[in-house]
Amino acid sequence: MKLNYNEKSGHKWHRQAGLVDQSLIFSMKLNIGGDDESLLALLIQLNQLGASRIGKGSIVIMHNPEEVVKTSLLRGLLNSEISNNNCTWSDLQSYFKNEGMEINFSEHLTDIDIWIDKPRMTYDEVCPKLWLIHGNGKALLGSEKLPQLPETFSGICPTFIDAATLISGISSLLHIFLKQNSYFWKQPISDSWLTLTTRIDDISPQESLEIVSSKYGTGIANLTNDGLGTLVRFRIPLEDTPIKLFDKLIMEHQEESNLLSNYIDVGPFNSIDENNYINFSSSDLSKKIKNSNFLILGVGGLGSWAIPSIISGCDKSTISLTIIDGDEKVEIHNLNRQILYDYNSINKSKVDAAKQKLIERFDLPAHSIISICDNLSSDHLSKNKNHYEHSITLDAAFEVDNSKNHIKIMNSLDNMDVALACLDNQYSRTVLNKACYERKKPMINGGGEASQGLIEFFHENCCMICRYGEEEAFSLDKVSCQEEGIKPVNSIVTTTAFVGSMMAASALCALAKQQGYEIEMPVSRDWSDGLSSLRLDSKLPWLDEKCQNHI
Repeated sequence: MKLNYNEKSGHKWHRQAGLVDQSLIFSMKLNIGGDDESLLALLIQLNQLGASRIGKGSIVIMHNPEEVVKTSLLRGLLNSEISNNNCTWSDLQSYFKNEGMEINFSEHLTDIDIWIDKPRMTYDEVCPKLWLIHGNGKALLGSEKLPQLPETFSGICPTFIDAATLISGISSLLHIFLKQNSYFWKQPISDSWLTLTTRIDDISPQESLEIVSSKYGTGIANLTNDGLGTLVRFRIPLEDTPIKLFDKLIMEHQEESNLLSNYIDVGPFNSIDENNYINFSSSDLSKKIKNSNFLILGVGGLGSWAIPSIISGCDKSTISLTIIDGDEKVEIHNLNRQILYDYNSINKSKVDAAKQKLIERFDLPAHSIISICDNLSSDHLSKNKNHYEHSITLDAAFEVDNSKNHIKIMNSLDNMDVALACLDNQYSRTVLNKACYERKKPMINGGGEASQGLIEFFHENCCMICRYGEEEAFSLDKVSCQEEGIKPVNSIVTTTAFVGSMMAASALCALAKQQGYEIEMPVSRDWSDGLSSLRLDSKLPWLDEKCQNHI
């Protein structure tokens, strides 16, 4: 597994290196074409992956480099120097070159790997290996010849979920491309690290820990196999681990696969109707939503993708956001999938770094975003307050300071229209779910690790305990992409971007319904290896009672 990281990027891709062959991704050669804003969305995710590094691989775009590119739909995903100005493909080439990605241009490509476009009646003679068409809240994925749309198709209109639709479609397309071309390892590695080990003879493990220490904290001591001494081990933090040591791992790739025998829906709403016809007709979605107030709990992988899509769908002059996250610093290995952060964000609190980026990229007034570096706890449940029997233990486990930011959190909960749970543990989801239930507000829940994810909707008639049972709903297990997580997991941008963007689409539709729009809600979904399927929003059969009796 030869990684060949450079010194600037450091361990940026550490959390995906157990999933994919990063050396192959660095060397990726790709020909792409289609609609300009669509291709830009693909480039953003390719850059997060670390694709086509300068001197190793390249991306060839079927466009004139002097053409002006629309960036407004994706401005929340690009730094302000490029997103707030009219730019050409040549400008974007320079932008991504500074990120380390090699881009070139050709106005005529005969061998096209990926084509992304808006739905149209006819397409030129294009036969890409993979294609995506998107619009009107729908996205369709296929291979080779692009589909012929029916004569009744009347075009697309801007909607408030356009950004979410495009991002979810790109995520599926890119993940399937990686699967088809054997970029994934056959057997994923959850984590890898370097250990400093010392041997001390004629001493017990307990005694050894009293006389040997390191700047990395307390070690772990065990008897040697011969029973004559003790081995004391210290885990070396990622930032102090030489990158090239990970080159020594040798692993087997997954075999190439063709996952697409038919067209696949990958957007918030289906483009294939009950008669198996392609239907991109209007979904009666408005262009922007006004007077919105969202609460986002967690601004890591999921939250950092959900928030820009939410803002893109709202009137900037009337939007209010509260972002809550207890992570006190952005770390280098967050950067492969958390789109709101870059190298300058490292060691800043996530909420402060996220707020700064959002204000810069969207040109928002500072008062429109409330950022709170804290954890949600049972003390923030105000109405019909009933502390769970677990609350003292759980709050202590998550190191909750019940006085810190208490009033700000309570006010934000009282003022929210919709909440998003972009979290890594069930307990915090359940606390937020109870806060939403008390206030009769919907909650969109999401989760993702490696190549698996979920998006689901909670309302007054179903809660976390209904769906998962009390033991699971109050679980302390923390699925974490942090180095010291209870259950360390791999994480890749395709999964976090799909789940985060779909959460945004659901949250925007939930608010639109509150405001009287007659629209359907996107269905709850499971995500697995680039494909999504229906997730049943059902209660456990033995919990046939009202939520107020148990949550």
